[in-house]
Amino acid sequence: MEAMGPSETLDHQSKVIGTLSALFNNEYLSDIQLMVNETPTLKAHSFILAAHSDVFKALLDTERWPDAKDRVIHLTEAEDSLPYLEDFLRYLYSGSVTLSTTSVLPLHVLSEKYNVQELRQSCQRLMLANVGAPGSSNRAITWQRYARLMGLGQLEEECLRFIAWNIGTVIQSPDWTPMEAHQLSALLQRSDVVVDDEAVLLRALLAWLSRRPDRAGGRCWPTSATL
Repeated sequence: MEAMGPSETLDHQSKVIGTLSALFNNEYLSDIQLMVNETPTLKAHSFILAAHSDVFKALLDTERWPDAKDRVIHLTEAEDSLPYLEDFLRYLYSGSVTLSTTSVLPLHVLSEKYNVQELRQSCQRLMLANVGAPGSSNRAITWQRYARLMGLGQLEEECLRFIAWNIGTVIQSPDWTPMEAHQLSALLQRSDVVVDDEAVLLRALLAWLSRRPDRAGGRCWPTSATL
């Protein structure tokens, strides 16, 4: 075998990534139109979507694609996810997205729906690391409900534990008054609930009830709960 002369390994990955990122919502070489909730939204490139999502790959299967001739993909997204759909799709082009306690849940929903595993796993790690986020950044109540629905056992347990042990923080979060009745009832039945100031908890319960006047005369938690 002939010996190699002087060699150099080139690494221009950042250049390639930059080139692909520039194609996001760019008509240049785009071959499909995304219609989201019946609204024309983005120009896209089927090879990029299919390369990162087997769900998009299936949608782009011309044998099962009802709008293949017009090169249109119709997507139906929940209202909570819509503000983050563009960030999600840009991630497929660039591999970059900003996760926060506000954006992480809708981005997890989208990554779950379209089976984008790396983003889904990153979202789960961020939620686990920020179950105890302070004050208005805390989303433990919403994350616990979602984790239960999706079968994310570790996240659900971490949220339940934090909520029970940190009522003072949780009642300051934006998730407190929208909390579902069955969640509140289950919380107040736990034997490990830590309450530093019962008067503060009582005021929080009254604030919760004020959002649900239809429940004011009923019972949404056990009468044995100690307030």
